[in-house]
Amino acid sequence: MLKFGCHLLSYTLLFSHIPLAQADAQWDALTVEYAHAMTRWHEALSKAQGGSQNGSGIIKISNMTTMPPHPSEKFRPRVRAIAEKLDGKPEAVVSLSWLVRENFGFPGMSSDNNDSKWALATLAENHAASANVLSEMDMLPMIAMSVGEGPLISFLETVAKENPDRQIQAKAQLGIATILYEESPMMRMMGGGQDRTAQKKRAETMLRVLVKDFAGSEMAEKANELLYAIDHLQVGMTAPKTMGVDVDGKEIKLSDYRGKVVLMVYWATWCAPCMQAIPHERELMEKYEGKPFTILGINVDFERNKLKRALKKHKITWPTIYDGIPGMGPITSTWKVNSFPTFVLIDHNGIIQQMGPLLMMMERKIDEMLNEAIKDAR
Repeated sequence: MLKFGCHLLSYTLLFSHIPLAQADAQWDALTVEYAHAMTRWHEALSKAQGGSQNGSGIIKISNMTTMPPHPSEKFRPRVRAIAEKLDGKPEAVVSLSWLVRENFGFPGMSSDNNDSKWALATLAENHAASANVLSEMDMLPMIAMSVGEGPLISFLETVAKENPDRQIQAKAQLGIATILYEESPMMRMMGGGQDRTAQKKRAETMLRVLVKDFAGSEMAEKANELLYAIDHLQVGMTAPKTMGVDVDGKEIKLSDYRGKVVLMVYWATWCAPCMQAIPHERELMEKYEGKPFTILGINVDFERNKLKRALKKHKITWPTIYDGIPGMGPITSTWKVNSFPTFVLIDHNGIIQQMGPLLMMMERKIDEMLNEAIKDAR
């Protein structure tokens, strides 16, 4: 992931002569060093952002081009040297997976992802049948940003075909379905741009097979979670029942606003783009005052008091539900929201009309929907 630094030649020369017997010890030492480097990087991020670390380990970043260089670029040549030395042996899987995982292709933040592509191809060719081939491969939609959806899906297809373990086969198939269904974070930030109907249809077919073949297992449960999104959270579908409480414990239900156009906003104080959107959200509330429109905030701060302070400081007067830790609260879990901000536009009949990370893409639609709501109310 990102931009890195110095001493690369000396590191590469050093590790090119590592005896195999020492490789595990070298890897253990490197991972400890990398962990310390990551700690220093987070501290540098916090300093660059004026100490805006929020106590949760998450740092507000509003301009990625000003971020300090990420440690992974400095470590990548060393990791590749170890992976090459161990190639063909089961121990290589961990270092190869590191090369794939630790290089997210954010524009302007990653100088080269050839190591990631090489590592992925090597995993497919030499380690598809390994027992630990997928143990280090989480956050697949993020990884797809680095190596591309096609190569990553091809790798998972190879694992599903060649690995003798049925659970690993199923995990690979679930990974393929996840990538097919969940557009990469960068594509979402750019407002999409492709028709993913065919990908989602293939994902649905794979998921239903997994639910049937692995009934009662954790794999089937995960497949069902994604199927819920396919069956209930698509544009044109009725929004699912959604309820929670505000900072004062008052119950709020999405159904309370039937007859109004509702802009659901998933946000947190630690999310810089979320906070930058608040003045514009306030403008929308003022613009549509007296009309059947409301914003409904779904907050995912780690502490309720942070939300309480933010509501007062930023003069947020619209209803806001506190949903707790991102991805673990009942609403974000049900709606499968894993990036922030996420905006969901729901019409006066409770039908999902738009979903995405960019509010500006929805404003014209809000006007159209308000006209319909006013017309139907007459």
